[in-house]
Amino acid sequence: MVVSCRVPAAPNSATILDISAEGCRIKIANGVLVTGSTVLLELMQGFHAIGTVVWKKNDEAGVKFEEGIHPSLVDHVSNHWAAKN
Repeated sequence: MVVSCRVPAAPNSATILDISAEGCRIKIANGVLVTGSTVLLELMQGFHAIGTVVWKKNDEAGVKFEEGIHPSLVDHVSNHWAAKN
């Protein structure tokens, strides 16, 4: 699922490769991510998740959310991603 992303304040887009209530793995086209960066992901219109990049390898990164997200939102994002693939 492609989402709006700010790292730390520059607009970008990221693809969520997998997601849980505690964090997600994303792919970002321009590789701007750095371990320790703060990321703002717009998971749904009007709902944002803030997290920290805890690892990075090539164009993928692991993001740990500051606050966990509700399991129903995880299901929504996962179902949206599955429908696209």
